[in-house]
Amino acid sequence: MQVKATSVINIIEILGIITVIVSLLFVAYEINQANKIAMVDSEQAIWENFSTINELIMDNTEFAELMYSMTNEDAVFSDSDLEKVRAFVRRLTNAWSAAENSYNNGMLTEQTYQVLYDDVRNLLMTYPGSRQAWQELLDLYPNLTSGFFAYSRELLNELKLRDGLEN
Repeated sequence: MQVKATSVINIIEILGIITVIVSLLFVAYEINQANKIAMVDSEQAIWENFSTINELIMDNTEFAELMYSMTNEDAVFSDSDLEKVRAFVRRLTNAWSAAENSYNNGMLTEQTYQVLYDDVRNLLMTYPGSRQAWQELLDLYPNLTSGFFAYSRELLNELKLRDGLEN
């Protein structure tokens, strides 16, 4: 009788251990799923931010004309247009800062992060008329020296050197 009772207790203990292990595996699975959902949500929020900017350009002829003006490196803006350019730069800076934060916290894929770096380069190459506003922003915040800010500083310096050699 004693042996049967010990066997039953051992079986119950083994079942308890298996139950704990299965529960831990389930919790790990749920955490993994929650992280994936959070990553997708983070990426969608970033893309929606850029989509909003694109819609602004497509739906607003005046702003589209301003964007076209920024394709000229020697563009001269009225005071109100210069403020719009500055606001555009700040909006992109906010989006890129959010992306940087998301990436640093594991909530953004490497691929998306690299696409955003390409976006910085594309913007500064395609819209050279915005470079002054970028430089002003970077000068206002000299302690922002990592990630997109460091890359923007390097790229602006590279473009100045390149443009100086071409002239």
